[in-house]
Amino acid sequence: MMLPYSSRLSLALLTVLTCAIASPAFAIRDFDNSVSAADFVGNLNSGTGFRTIQGDVTATDDLEDFKQILLTGRSNLRLNLEGVAPDGGRTDLTLVQDKNRNGRLDSGEIIAKSRNSFSHQITRQNLTAGNYIIIIASRQLNSSKVRYKVTVDARV
Repeated sequence: MMLPYSSRLSLALLTVLTCAIASPAFAIRDFDNSVSAADFVGNLNSGTGFRTIQGDVTATDDLEDFKQILLTGRSNLRLNLEGVAPDGGRTDLTLVQDKNRNGRLDSGEIIAKSRNSFSHQITRQNLTAGNYIIIIASRQLNSSKVRYKVTVDARV
């Protein structure tokens, strides 16, 4: 059966509107969702040695955020992750050393991992100079945003 032009247009608009409401397909994604696109937070051996990272992740369209830090000399490092009210939730926190500086996880080494918690603390002593990737991932089972704050401290 062939629909008149106006019926096909109405059906197409209804489909687009229904999908936009029911699906996160039209949600705005951020750009720090891979190792190669990790946001550069800074060189922790210059300035204060301390950085604060804030953001959010969701189980639907922004499962993970990747943040890159640089250590220019041997350093101790402490990461603290907290959920930020009102919608902080369960997350995973991973610290990876990018050994070949090529922006690929398969060339990295997982230094530390903390899973499925509302708050995390990771402390590592005597890390070598290099690029490190901090990965914050949502562990929520729904599409709610999980707001977080990570403090990164090389002064420990």
